[in-house]
Amino acid sequence: MKDEHHQQPAEEVEGGERDLPSSIKVGMVGVGGGAEEQKMKKRSNEDVRHSMASAMPLIVWTARPDGEVDYYNQRWFDYTGLTVEQTRGRGWLSVLHPDDRQMCLKRWREAVRAGKPYEIEYRFRRTDGVYRWYLGRALPVRDQQQRIISWLGTDTDIDDQKRSEEQLGVRARQQAAVAELGQYALRGMELPDLFEKALLMVSQALNVAYSSLSELLDDGTIQVHIRDRKGTTYQTVKEWGTSQAAYTLSLKEPVIVDDLRIERRFSVPSEVIDEYGLVGSVSIVVEGHPDPYAVLIVHTREARVFTQDDIYFLQAVANVLTAAIERKRTEAQLAQALQSLQAANEQLEHSNKAQNDFVSIISHEFRSTLTGIQGFSELIRDEDFSAREIREYANDINTDARRLSRMINELLDLNRMRSGRMAFNPERIDLNEIIRDVVERTRPNAFGHQIYLYLDARLPLCSGDRDKLTQVVTNLLNNAIKYSPRGGDIALYSELEGEQAHVWVQDHGVGIPTNALEQIFEPYTRIASGETRFVEGTGIGLTIVRQIMQIHGGKVWAESTSGEGSTFHFTLPSCCTA
Repeated sequence: MKDEHHQQPAEEVEGGERDLPSSIKVGMVGVGGGAEEQKMKKRSNEDVRHSMASAMPLIVWTARPDGEVDYYNQRWFDYTGLTVEQTRGRGWLSVLHPDDRQMCLKRWREAVRAGKPYEIEYRFRRTDGVYRWYLGRALPVRDQQQRIISWLGTDTDIDDQKRSEEQLGVRARQQAAVAELGQYALRGMELPDLFEKALLMVSQALNVAYSSLSELLDDGTIQVHIRDRKGTTYQTVKEWGTSQAAYTLSLKEPVIVDDLRIERRFSVPSEVIDEYGLVGSVSIVVEGHPDPYAVLIVHTREARVFTQDDIYFLQAVANVLTAAIERKRTEAQLAQALQSLQAANEQLEHSNKAQNDFVSIISHEFRSTLTGIQGFSELIRDEDFSAREIREYANDINTDARRLSRMINELLDLNRMRSGRMAFNPERIDLNEIIRDVVERTRPNAFGHQIYLYLDARLPLCSGDRDKLTQVVTNLLNNAIKYSPRGGDIALYSELEGEQAHVWVQDHGVGIPTNALEQIFEPYTRIASGETRFVEGTGIGLTIVRQIMQIHGGKVWAESTSGEGSTFHFTLPSCCTA
């Protein structure tokens, strides 16, 4: 209000009000009549104006032309609790809010200097110490020569309106924050960045000192994202069963805490109070399906009443986070499904190609074998050979027939294994004996190769199907011979490892590329190279070997270096020394 110039003394009137200035007293002087009559009319008019000013539902004041306030109505004194003496001079400044004083004095001086209407919003302290907003207005009163003879002012209580506007502003800012967070989520912001953005917006919108998001992890711990005045930090908490987050999850509704220092519903870490100086808080569940995703918590350093709008705002933020988390998880599931579909398509393409290659290979193998059988049989039929020559051709026919029989049997075995119809006849077998028998039958056909045995005499009897294990050893030894076209040494080893037998076959042949060591056990697979293109085979032998070992509960694998040779291993459990 109004100026820092000293007020002139004035008489008090009945009721505690000060006398209105004569410059604004309308109709004080009548027309005609004696001096005594005019004085009585003047006093009557003043009484009427005093009564009118006191009856008005606002503060009324007047000031001299220089801006010095010289009158307040009774409502001023009732509101402020000041006396007339306390209001004199700069007394009225004692109840004006400190933040409003500079602007109030500046605008009042400008209005007085320019003779223009005065208007301002400021806060005055009530008798109970509460500041309320007022709209201050003043107009200059002029005489017939347009000279300012006084100022007439009013102060209207607008606190309720002001607070409503402020609440509307807060609500608008909160809604804008939720909308902005939603835009970040829709644009696919990564969840850690979105969590940090959400905590920043919550802290700003609610003007709180500390906020956190406790993210529930699959291992039962929580990842706490913390936002304070210094920024965002993270920490993993393993023991949180008695925390505010756990209590909020159990309650499944917002939890409001007036004073953490006396909280008994859940445990409050001492550093929350001692180090951070936090007092109040409110927590909201970030819902999820089937289980909640997180708990959003805000803290204050002073006593504060959280409004229902604050709760709605936090719930809206939590809803945005829920939608973002579910969207990210759905995207991850779709990406995984797409990746699996692509892998399945690639596998299908590989299988189709392998089957096509297999059909080509098996057709070639069958055609070559049948051509040999047909050719030798026609020679015997059409030519006159000696008995010795006939025996030689018959032996070639028998070799091709056995080769054809072996290929057919391999195809039948693979089909039976895939359909689960492969017969399995376990018995107590001597694995070293099986290895020796296979080597003795194979050695006559291993031209240019030396086969050595390094068998562990400690190897006990094992449980297994004799015929199937014989097929495994035979296949591995034949492969070692076939893929060592330049000859060389081949060694077979056996060793007892705990309660399992470990057998491996080592050659010094062409070797296998490292990236194909797993692929060679897939059906119809053959590794093409210049040195192996003439090697006979269907490409399903190693697939059968793996199937047999899986039926026995064992494993089979290969180690190799291209150009230096290969080693094929298998293990057989169920071997004991008892």
